[in-house]
Amino acid sequence: EFIKMLFTSILYIIHAFHIYNAHAEFHTQRFIRQKLQIDAVNWRDSWGDGCDWYEHFDPTCSSDFVSCCSNEGFTAKTICPHCLNAKVVEDGQKQDVPNSKNKRGNKRGNKNGQKRNQNNRNGFKYGKGGKSSGSKNSPTASPIQNPPTPEDPPPSPTSSPTRNPTPAPTTSPTSSPTSASMPNPTKTPSIDTNSPTGISSTSSGCSTFGTSASDFPGNPFRALMDDAVINGDLYEDNDGNYPVLDIMTASLGFEGINGVPVNEIDYETALSVGGVYKTLSCGDTIISPLTTSQVFNSGGFPVLYGDGFPIQFTYPVLVSDMRRDWIQVKLNNGTTFTPTVATVTPAADYNEKNNIVLFDPNLAPSSRATKAEVDSGTCTGDCYYVSEVEIIGPIRFVGPNGQLESAEGIVATVEFDPYDDIDPYGGNQIIRAKLNECDSTGDEGHFLWGNSAPPNSCADVYGSAADYRIRLFTMWGAFKEGRRPILPTDYSRYFTLVAELDDGSVMALAESEVEYDIDGETVTVLGLAETGRSEAAGDPYDDCYYDDRDNLIDVVIQGSSSAVTKIKRVVHKPSDGTHEPFYNPGAAGAEGSFNPDFRYTVASNDHIVDIYDGVTGDPRTTSYGSKFGQSAVPITLAINGLDASDIEDDLELACNVIGGDMQAFFQTLAPPSPNCLFDGNIITAYMPVMSICDRDVVNTLGQLTDQITFANTEATYGGTYTASPVGRRLEDTNMDDNANSPLGPVTCSDGVTLGWTNFTAMNFALRITNYLCNVVNFEEACAPIFTICPNTSFEDVQPIVINQNDVVIQCGYNGTGVDAGGCVLETSADFDSPGIIVKDNTIAGQLLNGIAAPVTGITVKGMSFVNNGGSSSIGISTTMDVENPSSIAASFDSCTFEDSDSTEGYAIYISPPSEEVAEFGSGAIHITKSKFINNRLNSIIAFTHNGTLAISDSMFEGNNVESNVVEHFMGLDAIYQNCFVDNKGPGSIFNGPQVAGYAADNYVEENEMGTCNGFEVSTSLGSSRCVVMESTHCTIMND
Repeated sequence: EFIKMLFTSILYIIHAFHIYNAHAEFHTQRFIRQKLQIDAVNWRDSWGDGCDWYEHFDPTCSSDFVSCCSNEGFTAKTICPHCLNAKVVEDGQKQDVPNSKNKRGNKRGNKNGQKRNQNNRNGFKYGKGGKSSGSKNSPTASPIQNPPTPEDPPPSPTSSPTRNPTPAPTTSPTSSPTSASMPNPTKTPSIDTNSPTGISSTSSGCSTFGTSASDFPGNPFRALMDDAVINGDLYEDNDGNYPVLDIMTASLGFEGINGVPVNEIDYETALSVGGVYKTLSCGDTIISPLTTSQVFNSGGFPVLYGDGFPIQFTYPVLVSDMRRDWIQVKLNNGTTFTPTVATVTPAADYNEKNNIVLFDPNLAPSSRATKAEVDSGTCTGDCYYVSEVEIIGPIRFVGPNGQLESAEGIVATVEFDPYDDIDPYGGNQIIRAKLNECDSTGDEGHFLWGNSAPPNSCADVYGSAADYRIRLFTMWGAFKEGRRPILPTDYSRYFTLVAELDDGSVMALAESEVEYDIDGETVTVLGLAETGRSEAAGDPYDDCYYDDRDNLIDVVIQGSSSAVTKIKRVVHKPSDGTHEPFYNPGAAGAEGSFNPDFRYTVASNDHIVDIYDGVTGDPRTTSYGSKFGQSAVPITLAINGLDASDIEDDLELACNVIGGDMQAFFQTLAPPSPNCLFDGNIITAYMPVMSICDRDVVNTLGQLTDQITFANTEATYGGTYTASPVGRRLEDTNMDDNANSPLGPVTCSDGVTLGWTNFTAMNFALRITNYLCNVVNFEEACAPIFTICPNTSFEDVQPIVINQNDVVIQCGYNGTGVDAGGCVLETSADFDSPGIIVKDNTIAGQLLNGIAAPVTGITVKGMSFVNNGGSSSIGISTTMDVENPSSIAASFDSCTFEDSDSTEGYAIYISPPSEEVAEFGSGAIHITKSKFINNRLNSIIAFTHNGTLAISDSMFEGNNVESNVVEHFMGLDAIYQNCFVDNKGPGSIFNGPQVAGYAADNYVEENEMGTCNGFEVSTSLGSSRCVVMESTHCTIMND
């Protein structure tokens, strides 16, 4: 009775627009339709396209193409039923139905006459009205003439990524594609004619990523996204047309090796995900997987076990427009999704921006099944592939003369399979080759790239001896067997240039550093560049050579222009031993360095590529903008009731703390510089920015947070406001769309509650209130209440970090939002972060006396935690307040923990913050009126050290645990009026080997526990005993 009274005392302390609808038909049309009804089914135009093609791409018969390409005396206009039934207006002319989205002809273009010549990638011919815009500056390419070799290698790949409007085959994998007659799309550039330079003045895509801070990419990615294009390359499309913005290739690169959630990759980890790990005799290690932090640094967003998928464009991309949600990926099963990351890395130089690389775990099946296996039904496990990629937003690219053009609507059909050793184009390959004078302009990256953008141009590697370079654009980054680097001395191992002589014969330039006589003039291949530094610059040519890993390789030549321009083709022929194959980044390593249980990407095959002459013809280069350098964006905060005089004794500390919090929130690479300015209650900090993208993100977030007011208003932190981008002032708001919330509290969708919908901003506010309360002693910032809008879901958000006393996190007013749809924190299976973290106060302690202060008085009410795949839904790491040991560290009232699946995880996990303070134990935890339903975890609640644990009026139902439902290592417990129903596990309902306390009025039913169906405790730390829970009914379940 005494113990019960003691715990009762403790518990008392705890707390339309209409389209024309005429249907008239001309009698002549009706007659023709009836007469030719059967013929129309089989009719094909002179290019082999039938009425189904015209109906799909020109349903209103409003283009000129319906009158072209006559065959058998008919055109589409005179034979296709949908044209004969075309809607007409009063004057007898067909109505031009507007196209709201210029989708470049719905995947096939606008039928501009550019048909593919399947025997020659650079071949083209005119038809169907001829070329509507632009022209190919080089003459029509003649059939490839090969150097004298035993066998003729196949021509370079000819598939146009924009060519196939039909779904991927689902029957026989050997079905012939129907695309040989399909044209390459063209598109009129969307140029801002109001700009004096013809360059659009629209703000970058970085400024429109979203309205929540988590929508925006982090650094250093966005700092590296410098818009400058300097001497960038322009290429013809797959039908030889120039200039035209298009996708040259889009193809899977590798599966599952980008974003391994560890701090460092070791041998076992690398091989476990199908990667490569090889320690070299020269001292370095070849490692193919990347950690999550490495991918975040290069992509701006976290990725777990991501696949790589590069897309090559004919123009360089304006990188600040490179929004991931402006790209749509479509699988062969019809599923579409937005990739997690879109980046240009590993390409780092200002003249290397023709790539967009996607990272996402859904770009390839974990089985690494080939397309052929999926289509034939022989695939096991995950069975799908990416069938097409579409640019669905206005990502801009830099065309000729620096003019910007939107790629919105361009679609690439994915054809090559890097895991299929039968696919003749599955391996890595050269997709373009272009001759230009040697010029190092633009061959450098943002200063932050450092060694990732080494000086490796033709001039950097070969100095004044380099006259020309032939740029080879490969489908992926190119590697030797074993994922070793390709060296500047490796020309003859991989390539042969072919020159056409005046007498019609050909000459193979098979070796580097050999003088070749081309019609009386000497030409020498010096070697390769754009791989890495020269050996003279201090990087030896061995397996530890630091290559830049992008998909550009330059063949560097010395000689006269008249001789060099006779070099017409580059040959890669590994089939007969002429060359060694090269590989993409997903290839296997040397013996013992890869996992034989995984499939790796295949070697390159034979191919020949024509070389465009940019010396006597248009050089096909472009530039836009200039290097950004570094700047600063002023951000202001207004703190109600605070005056600068309150902190005048330590302005530097205030700037360091608030500026550091702002740096963490805005994710700038450095804190405010040079300092913060204080004027009354206004704080201004100058946030450093290092690129257009970085500037635009900080500006946008700054507008959202501009003049944020920190104060308690009617027991709710903050006020109803959002920042107005125009005029930068506070305005009242009533937001119905909580997904697009500003960074402060808003009027929730119920029209009454004032609450938060952005956890990133809430964490920012928590840091500021902690500082103002505990360092500045600004009382209005103490005991803040954060109300979260009810009926709101949050998925994979960064944890709410609470390290200030007396903070309340509640769903709806006083936690009543649980009855209005709840506030749900949901995490995916691979997201290894808690929803809420409670930890000791480093600001209140460490800044003042060097010791973190224990946190007490935390209350979480009405929150729901669903599908936790990480370590815990809630992580508590606090120290007992030895000066007030009866105080409660954290209480959880009316919370729900449901459907989590992590055999190493917990719903609530409590531990001391470190071994150094473990002797003090952990702060007291109280859980009441909460539900723990259908979880599969190690334990539901785990209190791993000394402290007080109270659980009351809570429901534990349908849980499957690896250990115990509740476990507490040491301390005091009060477990009463709970219901434990249908739980399973090898341990106990409650396991407390070194605890004292009591269990009362608990209900137990149909649990399958291996040790104790009740309260298992030790007797004097000796043998354990099971306290039977004898309540006759479950009040919670009855309610």
